[in-house]
Amino acid sequence: MQKVHRILLTTVFLAGLLAGVRTYGQGGATGAISGLVLDTSGAAVEGAEVQIIDARTEGLTRKLATNVDGAFTVTLLPRAPIRWW
Repeated sequence: MQKVHRILLTTVFLAGLLAGVRTYGQGGATGAISGLVLDTSGAAVEGAEVQIIDARTEGLTRKLATNVDGAFTVTLLPRAPIRWW
């Protein structure tokens, strides 16, 4: 009985380990930026154009307008590679 229990426990552990690796591989490396656009008096700016520029290529990644509260959120941005010095 103890041998069956040990085999079952090992099987469940390995299945969980493999399932975790599989789900990790499905997600992409992405980032997000959010913010608030205010004028000099501190009031929200509705419809302000926000441009997200990739620092590596200096190219436009995304362009959008702020909402009525002056807020914006940009998701699914490509993540910069990690550099080791």
